[in-house]
Amino acid sequence: MGPDGRTYLFASWSDAGAASHTIVTPPSPATYTATFDLAPTLGPLEFFTVPPCRLLDTRTSAAYAAGSTQTVSALGGGCGVPATARALALNVTAVGSTTSGHLRLQAADLPLPNTSTVNFAAGQTRANNAVVRLDSSASFIVYVGMATGSVHVVVDVVGYFQ
Repeated sequence: MGPDGRTYLFASWSDAGAASHTIVTPPSPATYTATFDLAPTLGPLEFFTVPPCRLLDTRTSAAYAAGSTQTVSALGGGCGVPATARALALNVTAVGSTTSGHLRLQAADLPLPNTSTVNFAAGQTRANNAVVRLDSSASFIVYVGMATGSVHVVVDVVGYFQ
């Protein structure tokens, strides 16, 4: 939180032209500058429930590959999510993974979060509830955090915020 009461996200840092971006103890006093961007806000939103609806099920197509980022539209699947939705309440399930890994979800116009939505081991079916922000086109991304292999992803919508 900044001194003005708003939330900021770390964007970058500079070290007065040094070639390395590894901060080490300098031999003499040095100046490092951190840059922060204003974090986008959702503002006060209303929550609307929908009957549980399957938005995504890769078991009917191809599993998501390790290290891939897939875009999912909230407007597909006939779940009744309007284009004005700003976030979704979801149940996210990892099914049939070939190796251990995790899934991370986020609006495509924001940096990928450091926290996972679902963690899983090879062959496990694991689920978790989540609230995911949507970008301006009512989409979000699913990042597959695995070194190798693939996993099927199932996403059920239970509500949206607007």
